[in-house]
Amino acid sequence: MAASRRRIESRMRSARGLRDIVHSMRSLAAVNIRRAEDSLATIRDYHALVVDLFRLSVPLLPRGWRWGALKGAPVVFIFSSDLGLSGAFNERVVEFALAEAARLGEGTRLAIIGARGEGLLRERGVQPLLFESAPRTLAGIEDTMRRLASRVLQLFAAAGSGSLHLAYNRYASVGSFTPVRDQVLPPPLARLLAPKEGRALPQTARLYSRPESVVEQLIEEYLFIEMYRALAESLASENGARLRAMDEAMHNIDQTIDRLTLELRVSRQEEITSEILDLVGGAEALRPRR
Repeated sequence: MAASRRRIESRMRSARGLRDIVHSMRSLAAVNIRRAEDSLATIRDYHALVVDLFRLSVPLLPRGWRWGALKGAPVVFIFSSDLGLSGAFNERVVEFALAEAARLGEGTRLAIIGARGEGLLRERGVQPLLFESAPRTLAGIEDTMRRLASRVLQLFAAAGSGSLHLAYNRYASVGSFTPVRDQVLPPPLARLLAPKEGRALPQTARLYSRPESVVEQLIEEYLFIEMYRALAESLASENGARLRAMDEAMHNIDQTIDRLTLELRVSRQEEITSEILDLVGGAEALRPRR
């Protein structure tokens, strides 16, 4: 009886220690997602501004101006995470990217950010064209972009790629995200120049530089903000998925602790009952026999 009680008490201590760790991870994810939500609003507004500048500048280009798109296979850049304990966050974006790559056609190559996603690709026998560690905080996005932007441009030019696509989880709410694919290079004119509801623009624009030069700089800025936005969306989705996973883990741990508490009470009651029976048996043995 005593051994059984000690075993249950040991399991309860382990469960409570694990709960403390899960609670800390949940708190950190909650802080990160709150900061990411605040940042995403600004990033999305800036992205919309760059698109508006495209809409103003492109009609001013000389007739026959080419975007310089290269003939070659598409490249899909996948955004995953370095950290685990985030539910199906990485699995969903990797499976989605593989399906989109198949839809783009044979020869489509994959690049990836995040060690977890790279591991999933290698398990499926896919060798990524480029790999970069994923940022773990909003501050880390700036450091990642410094390394990533030039590498992606060099990769795109050196590999003779026909188009560059970003596959990432777009954040909706805590624990809710949607895998999406956005074409970045060459810029998708049909989507960029489509009228945006609620965003009025002047009929004409006045440029003090050559339209070709302005649009070329806009293409670089568009690539930068698209990748920056994808990193921020992915980071927010990752922390939202982790927050939901930690909530579920805490619920399961609490249920385990409640079950162990009941088992401990039963074990203690059985131990007390056994001791009482021993006392009664001893008292009966000491009574004089007639």
